Amino acid sequence: EGSDSRIAGYANMAVAQYGEPAAEPDASETDQIWTDLAAGAELTNEWIDDLLAVARTQIGYQESEADVSLDEAGNASGYTLYGRLMGDAYMDWNAAFAAFVTLQAGVSDAPTAADAQSWLNQAKARGMYYGADYEAQPGDLIFLDTNADGAADRVGIVEVGAYDGQLIAIEGDLDRASGRVSYAVNDARIIGYDNPVPTLTDEA
Repeated sequence: EGSDSRIAGYANMAVAQYGEPAAEPDASETDQIWTDLAAGAELTNEWIDDLLAVARTQIGYQESEADVSLDEAGNASGYTLYGRLMGDAYMDWNAAFAAFVTLQAGVSDAPTAADAQSWLNQAKARGMYYGADYEAQPGDLIFLDTNADGAADRVGIVEVGAYDGQLIAIEGDLDRASGRVSYAVNDARIIGYDNPVPTLTDEA
């Protein structure tokens, strides 16, 4: 019971929120289920600890190299379970990764979305958004505009808050994998943060 039942419960909650996954698993992931994907996360009902615990279990996940989809320009995207959660297993999965971690950690009152700008807009509407001059804390979500078009195109989970001019985030879809990345706090790509004060769901 405990962690496993909660993780399974949040997998069901994710399906209820986003619908049944549209794609079948890649052959290499046939036996990989949501419970397995977040195995090892000790959930405590302390939302910051739980969010980071789940995020850390995801470090090193890689999109499939065997099961890929080509867009009109011939660019290949590999299958991921995070994209599958959002209904498109071959989508850019940076925001889908953060949504999966948020749901699996039981952060039920925080907004999630399949793309970073929609997520940012929801955070703003709910009074959870802070600008780039905010001092990031562990468990915050960081929004970045990497192509300087004025819109957020990446979202990450702050693991180490602002310290000595740097912060560390855990992100999905970093060169087709999930992992840690360091940013200077004055990095021009950072456009803001989501500081959710969520309500954890009851243990399943």
